[in-house]
Amino acid sequence: MSSSLLYAEGISCGHFSHIFLDEAGQVSEPETMVTISNLCQKETVVVLAGDPKQLGPVVYSRDATMYGLGKSYIERLFECKYHAHEDSNFVTKLVNNYRCHPTILHLPSELFSEGELVACQGDTSSTKSWLGLLPHKEFPILFVGIQGCDEREGFNPSWFNRIEASKVVNLITKLRTISDLREVDIGVITPYRQQVVKITNALESKGLNGIKVGSVEQFQGQEKEVIIISTVRSTLRHNEHDKTYSLGFLSNPRRFNVAVTRAKSLLLVVGNPHIIIKDLYWNKLLRYCEYNSSYQGCPLPDREHDIVEYLEPEHKN
Repeated sequence: MSSSLLYAEGISCGHFSHIFLDEAGQVSEPETMVTISNLCQKETVVVLAGDPKQLGPVVYSRDATMYGLGKSYIERLFECKYHAHEDSNFVTKLVNNYRCHPTILHLPSELFSEGELVACQGDTSSTKSWLGLLPHKEFPILFVGIQGCDEREGFNPSWFNRIEASKVVNLITKLRTISDLREVDIGVITPYRQQVVKITNALESKGLNGIKVGSVEQFQGQEKEVIIISTVRSTLRHNEHDKTYSLGFLSNPRRFNVAVTRAKSLLLVVGNPHIIIKDLYWNKLLRYCEYNSSYQGCPLPDREHDIVEYLEPEHKN
């Protein structure tokens, strides 16, 4: 938006031969047009860099979303012929991923990028120090199943789960004991503001003030060595309530995609497997962990309750 200041200072259209818009998938189309309309001529090359399959613009008005303002310009371009067919004259796909451990990257790559992402992370030896936590050091994803109780205070639309919050704090305490992780290396993602508050307060009571706890939106574009996800919900009866307030993980593939790709070396998920299986993407993650013997906690639901066929991983430890 501040690019309008260039125009106000007398920078004319055509002054720049190229304009690059970074994180173009997160910005609304009108905001994108502030730059393009003020500074571009027909000959100007505009490069939009971003992922239309991750979270888009944050729009609070349901009317605005209904009329298309929740869709970024880069996402809308992919509805056009040349971009939709990934014509190399218009689309360059960046497939090398330098963030995630190959095991963490595998499922998002299959689900959102047709298996094209290439894990280029360097040293992954740090997983050796987590043998006291992981069943297999080569599979740095762990799903911890908890059938807790989701609560809310008064008419606050946000939920929290005390049992999950306690488990998250216990996992962090154990990680800090068995490894040389710093507080800034750990991040906690949860979709509800009240759960953020509960976990933050519990960590501060233990003197752990440097661990970031926040929503998926607050973590987009960021990365941590270790990410812990608290899914919170233990019942389905309020699912429509969550949709009304744009809360939760279920039925939001983009929120899932961002959440599970913030971890560089270790991904821990705390949640109720009986709720998770109701969502196509979370179900696949749960079964991915089960297949690799990296599930702990309450009994798993039978496969007959799955809503989709399981995506078979490439390997099993």
